[in-house]
Amino acid sequence: MVPAVNATVWEQGISTRIVLFRDWAWDDKKLRGVFLAGLEKLDGKAIQGGVEHVCAFKVEAVRLGSGYRPRRRTSANATGADRIY
Repeated sequence: MVPAVNATVWEQGISTRIVLFRDWAWDDKKLRGVFLAGLEKLDGKAIQGGVEHVCAFKVEAVRLGSGYRPRRRTSANATGADRIY
């Protein structure tokens, strides 16, 4: 077996790479998780020095109610009629 795409081709195909980090910080004598996202590659060019434009974000629990139904996607076929897939 051989890989279908080598590492160089794979890397060239990715124009922007966002990396996610999780770190820890003390807040009022409590250890809390800190989530960060940053750019490692932008418009096909690697960021000099590693990662730039680092932003913190919050992760919260989400619960979907019992009445939740996923939306159905539709697409127009050649005749213009809607088709569900």
